[in-house]
Amino acid sequence: MQIAVIVFLAASTCRVCAEERPITLIDNSVGISQVVGLNSHGQIVGKKEIQAEPLGLRQIPYFHSDNVEVRLEVLDKYTNIEPEALSDSGHVVGYVSRPIGHPDGSQQAFVWDSTTHRTTGLGMLPGDRGSHALDINSDGSIIVGYSTGANPARMVPCVWEKIDHGWGCALLQTIHQYNPTLLASRVVVSDDGRQIAACITVGIVEGEIPLFHNALYVWQRLDEGNWERRHVRDGSYRLAGINNHGMLAGSCVVKAHRRAFVFDPADGFQLLELLEGDESGQALALNNEGTVVGYSDDPYGPVGGPQAFAWSRGEMSAIQFPVPTLYSSAQAINDRGQIGGFLETKPEAEYESGSLVSFILTP
Repeated sequence: MQIAVIVFLAASTCRVCAEERPITLIDNSVGISQVVGLNSHGQIVGKKEIQAEPLGLRQIPYFHSDNVEVRLEVLDKYTNIEPEALSDSGHVVGYVSRPIGHPDGSQQAFVWDSTTHRTTGLGMLPGDRGSHALDINSDGSIIVGYSTGANPARMVPCVWEKIDHGWGCALLQTIHQYNPTLLASRVVVSDDGRQIAACITVGIVEGEIPLFHNALYVWQRLDEGNWERRHVRDGSYRLAGINNHGMLAGSCVVKAHRRAFVFDPADGFQLLELLEGDESGQALALNNEGTVVGYSDDPYGPVGGPQAFAWSRGEMSAIQFPVPTLYSSAQAINDRGQIGGFLETKPEAEYESGSLVSFILTP
């Protein structure tokens, strides 16, 4: 594994970018390497491609801390593992899977402990056959995602909480028991574990192909431990996260193009501006300071590509890198202002190809 650390001064008016910021490039893949989650200690969970026999590439997850890389091992009797989020406590959550049609179900939520390197299955709601963990709070005590079942079809947001030496899974109250938008919209939890957000079904128009109407909701933790559901906004949204102040970030479709948004309880809903010349974008993470990161993208075609951005206090700026870069995406940010993602380095000669590497940008 090759690791390069470079210090530079970003030429940007955005507060999160206008500092001297060392960058760590993690070149650990024969194909694409990217950051999935980044915690306050600068540890990351990511995905990279490795050579697969006889020909081709295979994607595997990795955990990176203090220039040491550890591979996440799949749960016994499963064949694939996909990370989704990382906590400050060093726990990774996501799902493990195996071929569809397995008599015991094809997918299960997991939590991986960076101190023991142990992968634990989280199970699912009673009577269900599948689950998927999507986010975890800062201290690693609350995990959120969804549980699935059949006869009748159901897909419901749920929360796992530590009980004794294991995990208990509980339903988050919804209007309908089938909420298929959870597949794409995600379920997210604040770092303090007090708020959970997701898009759920609010109405169904029956037909040969049923039409689902969705809305964004937030579940607030009450002092007695229950969760109170509150309607936020109608529509379908892909959620990047919710912070301790109730601020949401994510993306939605506007006139056939995906656009980044923020929702603040005080200021309401706001679409984020695109970088100059772009037509689409996504917000992929936010921190408790209200800084949002993601990418802004050019029109479809062979020229150009996504560019990482940071948005803070109403200002949108492209993230500048100290190495020649073809394209980039910012996919995680912590409260220290560290940003993680991936970029493709620009080759020195036209006949050469660049490297798709993970990066950590540090204030």
